[in-house]
Amino acid sequence: MATRVATNRAGHWRAAIRRGLIRSWAFLAGCGVASLALALGFALASYHGSDPSMNTAAGGPAENWLGLAGAWTADVLLTLFGLAAVLIVPLLLAMGMRLIRAHELGRWRWQLIWSLVAMLVVGSGLATLDNSTISSLPAGRGGIIGMLMGWATAAGLSYLGDPSLARMLSLAIAAMLVLGGVFIAWRALDVRPGEFDWLFSRSDDDFDDDQSRGAVARPAG
Repeated sequence: MATRVATNRAGHWRAAIRRGLIRSWAFLAGCGVASLALALGFALASYHGSDPSMNTAAGGPAENWLGLAGAWTADVLLTLFGLAAVLIVPLLLAMGMRLIRAHELGRWRWQLIWSLVAMLVVGSGLATLDNSTISSLPAGRGGIIGMLMGWATAAGLSYLGDPSLARMLSLAIAAMLVLGGVFIAWRALDVRPGEFDWLFSRSDDDFDDDQSRGAVARPAG
């Protein structure tokens, strides 16, 4: 009997240690993914077209907040996807927070795929809206793929023979692509009801502190 109890206790301890290790690795992985999301956001936000990168052979230090690595990363992302590259940041941040809080990631591979689709759709919409090359961006607002889609749309609408009608249809197509891409990006996040309510709610400890302060301040009688 004593041997059986000791064996059960040893099994429980092993299971507890295994769960603790898995939880620790998930926490560290979540911190890494969340840090990556923030790093990409900072790199994109501080992009400078004059920084040394894939498309710019410039000397001197990079002005990007993350230095040369940030300058190259932002340049590659903006070249491929344009301004829509920022849509990858919230997905990675959400995945990181789920790992940190020991929540299920869900179908994370499909989430990444749909986020990529969203970036391509939004980039195409931005390029269709204005396909001119912006000097501060390596491949315009929509990136290389969006630029190609914008040119294809403009070429197809040119057969209408009415510039005013073509412009109206171009704006309508651009709006549908941008809104549709944003919707796809939102669906790719796969946010469950109440999943991130903790960001806006007070903790139980704060509530208990308020209660105890109220009890102390309340006059006796």
